[in-house]
Amino acid sequence: ADDEAEAEAGAGPGAGARCPRRAELRQEVRERMAQEVLLKLISEFSLPGDSTPRTACVSKAAPVAKLTSGARLLVTAASDGSIKVWEAASGACLRTLEGHGDAVLSVTFSLDGTRVVTGSFDRRVKIWEVASGRCLQTLEGHRSAVSSAMFSPDGTQVVTAAGDIAMLWEVSSGRCMQTFRGHEGCVRSAAFSPDGELVVTAADDSVAKIWEAASGRCSQTLKGHVDFVYSAAFSPDGTQVITASCDCTARIWDAATGLSSQTLEGHGGALWSAAFSRDAAIAVTASDDGTAKIWKTPGGQCVRTLRGHGGEVLSAAFALDGTEVVTASGDGTAKIWEVATGNCLQTLAGHGDCIFSAAFSPCRA
Repeated sequence: ADDEAEAEAGAGPGAGARCPRRAELRQEVRERMAQEVLLKLISEFSLPGDSTPRTACVSKAAPVAKLTSGARLLVTAASDGSIKVWEAASGACLRTLEGHGDAVLSVTFSLDGTRVVTGSFDRRVKIWEVASGRCLQTLEGHRSAVSSAMFSPDGTQVVTAAGDIAMLWEVSSGRCMQTFRGHEGCVRSAAFSPDGELVVTAADDSVAKIWEAASGRCSQTLKGHVDFVYSAAFSPDGTQVITASCDCTARIWDAATGLSSQTLEGHGGALWSAAFSRDAAIAVTASDDGTAKIWKTPGGQCVRTLRGHGGEVLSAAFALDGTEVVTASGDGTAKIWEVATGNCLQTLAGHGDCIFSAAFSPCRA
């Protein structure tokens, strides 16, 4: 735990020297959050105990929003500490989930669409019921900001990233079942393979690692990026991994061999996230340059650039059918885009501050 705290402290302002925009961007995000205490919190992560103030979990249903049967939902997480559930077609906010004591950095749905899991600067992970907005479980044990949280395919486990480790949790008991150690920098993301047997992590040591979920053994180290790796995700069939890096590129890797098969180049800034579509025929990347890009895979050609945000794009994810993409931005909005045309279909505003993460539900309501 002390190593985790030291890694987070080491990822402060000076850690941006290798990426020209890194230090500047971190400062911009801090200013948006109006969090002068953030550096103090980070410096205290190595201290024993947990003095982070607890915030009561609250679900606020929007007074004019009504959920339509069969509606496509999405969720956003922001620096204001809230999570919002939206109806994609109308752009209506259906519910606001409150309970974290600091910025919420990550949000994803369970595969059945009934729950979401969130990770926060408050070092806690929370599991929420979508229909009621009720907080079902709080997972505590990290000593650093939780930058990533994801359900296993069967929904019985959650994998999280914080400091220089990732942790595997049993949802029913809230116990940590496995700790993945081996990175030499802050772990920025952690994700399951489609069968739940593997976990892939991305970190500031410029590599991604593939781990056996059950044993915690590292089976592959993906080397090739020359700067921080912010995200890593498996393809839907589990044979490939896509990574996004501060070196302004995304890479596609063979999960079995650990070899890089393709490099996606074209962004003018650091990449914050990358993800495959359901059929892995295309991928989407989100960048510090204020755009998201759609790429052919294989081939590596950029077929669409999504422009319209007024700040860095911090995450991008496909709808299950691959026809739409949702992006989250430092400009305080999320946007829904049509993949075929690149047109913006909806702009979701309501957080009023930096949105770190956005995701579609795998199922319709």
